[in-house]
Amino acid sequence: MVTKRKQEQLRTTNKKKAMIQKLIYYLGNVTDACSDVKISRTQYYAWLDKDATFRAEVEIIPEIKLDFYESKLNELIKEGNPTAIIFALKTQGKSRGYIEKQEHEIKGKIKHEDITIKFDIPYEFKKKKVQLQSPKK
Repeated sequence: MVTKRKQEQLRTTNKKKAMIQKLIYYLGNVTDACSDVKISRTQYYAWLDKDATFRAEVEIIPEIKLDFYESKLNELIKEGNPTAIIFALKTQGKSRGYIEKQEHEIKGKIKHEDITIKFDIPYEFKKKKVQLQSPKK
């Protein structure tokens, strides 16, 4: 005979599995996934906080999402979509010169000197004898 506690644990396990599936389906959108699984966002975040296995499964979803985006980009490239081709070349073809701006990495120390800036007080301030003050520290 299955106890109420065992039934609740089984129900929670099934909800967590469904939540992972919905998060993948919605590409990580927590609100939509929670709505479909019929749990609150608070419950989702409690599971995330307390269940290391659940958290580990959720943490790989950004990689799944990125794989999905890459597959869609590749489909567009295969179809000959010029925008997709240009984007891919700009992001993946830098070593072959497909760049819009030059990127330079400069290593070393920068020497500097303290400087003093002197300026004339405008006539209007002198005439009105307005007192200029530095901001208080």
